[in-house]
Amino acid sequence: GIRKIYRATLKNGNFIEFTDDHLIKTSTSRTKDPNKYYWEELKNIIGNKILQYSPKQDHEEYFSCDEQKKFFAQLSGWVIGDGYYGKYPLKNNHEQTQLGVVTINNDEFKHVTGLFDNLYKSHTVVTKKNISENYRIVKHDFKEVDDFVNE
Repeated sequence: GIRKIYRATLKNGNFIEFTDDHLIKTSTSRTKDPNKYYWEELKNIIGNKILQYSPKQDHEEYFSCDEQKKFFAQLSGWVIGDGYYGKYPLKNNHEQTQLGVVTINNDEFKHVTGLFDNLYKSHTVVTKKNISENYRIVKHDFKEVDDFVNE
């Protein structure tokens, strides 16, 4: 169906588009304590000032795990923030699995394609030139991503 889209413009001119049920990690106060943040639907925080916060990645668990787990953890963050996963019906009672991430600049694109290549050895790219030359969807539409989602 048709859904209303909200756009958040960042200081650097890039923008992020959301539906009103998109989950945003937020807090009721300005803090860098990750335990004070919670997930909230965009429609419940419209009108509030939203600050971007990136927690430090100096947690022992993250750095002590193997590279494969790090790649999965990073891809999970991208899929939650700017991606999608779904199973869509095809003819003959088959379905297609789709996993993808939207990137909006060359740094994001390079990082995300590296994750897909490390985890799945391949990816495809769809560029939405009507939005921007840098608006690219990196995806891997095969059943093998089901294990990633189920984990």
